[in-house]
Amino acid sequence: MRIQLDLWTKKVNIDGKPYYTITNSKVVTNGTNVNSVKFDAGRTTGSFVQTSAKKWQEFSADGRLKFNFDETHRDEWSVYLIDNTRGGMRIQLDLWTKKVNIDGKPYYTITKGEVITNGLNVRTVNYINNGKKGSFQQNGQWTDNDVTGRKWKFEETGRDQWSVYLIDRSRGGMRVQLDLHTKKISIDGKPYYTITNATTN
Repeated sequence: MRIQLDLWTKKVNIDGKPYYTITNSKVVTNGTNVNSVKFDAGRTTGSFVQTSAKKWQEFSADGRLKFNFDETHRDEWSVYLIDNTRGGMRIQLDLWTKKVNIDGKPYYTITKGEVITNGLNVRTVNYINNGKKGSFQQNGQWTDNDVTGRKWKFEETGRDQWSVYLIDRSRGGMRVQLDLHTKKISIDGKPYYTITNATTN
């Protein structure tokens, strides 16, 4: 028996035939995908946030930057960080035990781990233009299903914390920025469309 969980058609197909309707799906937060961890240290709270592919930062509850970290690796339940500016201090964000361990000892309690959609992990960006809807989707490569019903293909050239950068070489090297911070899609540096939502799937 073969099962297909089709999030596009919202159907569960069994041996090629639709049987069930998918009502909801979500990404389970674990060590392989988490990019934001909130903690409680007793008298204070704060968070660890992934800011690029292998970089993390620790923030206080009021948003002040405290420390910078390099990500060394991950496993099913944890993210492992190192602070080379403080003698190689090692941090483990353990989502199984709900603890932030420093050099092997538990210090803080994790109150929430999240997969925040940002420029590093986004795969679908929906937008609106003059009341008409369109979407950029990554399925191998990026495709823009635009408001006119046409499909355009793009090559990804880079990402940062908040944006994905694309190029369409078939249209003279048109450059597109999917900016999740400003909620705008810019074409050749000018904002054109408003992003309505974005997801990691």
